Order: sequence, then C-alpha cells, then structure tokens
Amino acid sequence: MFYGGALAMLSLIIFRGVDAMLPTHLATLIAQNSEALAYAPLVALAVDVLRHRRLPVIAAVVALELAAGVALAASIGHIDSRIATLNEGVLAAAVVTAYVSLRRPLRWAGAAAAALLLVTILANRTAVITQQAETLAFITLAPLAFDLGDRRSLDPGAPDRPGLRRLTWAALLIIPVLISVLRDRAYEGLLGEVIRYS
Repeated sequence: MFYGGALAMLSLIIFRGVDAMLPTHLATLIAQNSEALAYAPLVALAVDVLRHRRLPVIAAVVALELAAGVALAASIGHIDSRIATLNEGVLAAAVVTAYVSLRRPLRWAGAAAAALLLVTILANRTAVITQQAETLAFITLAPLAFDLGDRRSLDPGAPDRPGLRRLTWAALLIIPVLISVLRDRAYEGLLGEVIRYS
C-alpha cells in the first residue's frame, strides 16, 4: 500500500493531476516536494529487501539509481521540471541504499551526519550545495534516523527505545511540513537560506 500510494501521488504530480484536484497553493507546495516521493519508496525498498542481498545486487541497484539521478540532473532545462527535479531524491536514494546495506552497528553515524551538515553550512553558497540541497538533506538525515533515532530498523539486536523511535519519525514528518509553511514568510539571512533550501 505504501509503495502504491507513493507511486500514485508521484504520478499525480508529474501528470499535473494535483493541479486539477487541489487549490493552486497546495498543489504547488506538494509538487515542490516531490523528491521525497521518489526517495522514500526507493529507501524503503532498500531497507525491506535489498540490504539482505549480496553485494553485487546492491552495487547494481546503487549504480542504476546513480545513473538515473545523474541523467535526471543533466536533463534540467530540457524536460518538465517536475520530472527533472526528481534527481535529488534518486541520487540521495542511491547513497542511502548503500548506507543502509552496511553492517550494523555503525559507531561513526552521528559524526558522519555532523560532518556532512558542517560541509553543507560552510559551502552553502556554492552551486552544488544549492542545486543538491534536498539530496544532502536526505543523506544527512539517514544516519540520524537509522543509527541514532531508530537503530532497530536496521539492527534488530539494538536496544529498543520506542519513545526515541516515535520522536524521530514524528520529527521527520513534522519538520518538512513546518519548513514548507515557513517558506511563505520572508525570512532573511542564514535562517532564510536554511528554510529556502530545506
């Protein structure tokens, strides 16, 4: 049901069904966040199925996702932006597919997320950071979600912390909605940039 729902919603965005079904502002808001609808099912598939496969299978899927993401990024300006912008979700899914396939526990997950966040902040005005903001956000959040907030999703032997798990997944649902609402306000400076590129 999850995979079918994500595919149906993505199809409605690409073929502009949301434009006909929803008020303009809401349809635009949903369409601008379509990367998540490409990212989420690919990562869920990696967690549910791929991470238990042999390395050549995982490597082939990662290579396919990377190739698709690069092709979509290269097509910006040449095809409908609702399709081309999916590159960010697909590229992030390639990296996170490889990441979730690593043997657990990962002691360096928090440090990796912090380092990537620091690089993103320090290089926030460069073209690659601006163009791949969602990619970097998805990749940065993966260690926080899978190895700090909900370790049991990838490591059944990890301690069960249901409160932290619920808080993690609630935050991952609420924060994007909050940022989408804040985008309508004219914030300036670093806060404004964080909101615009989140």
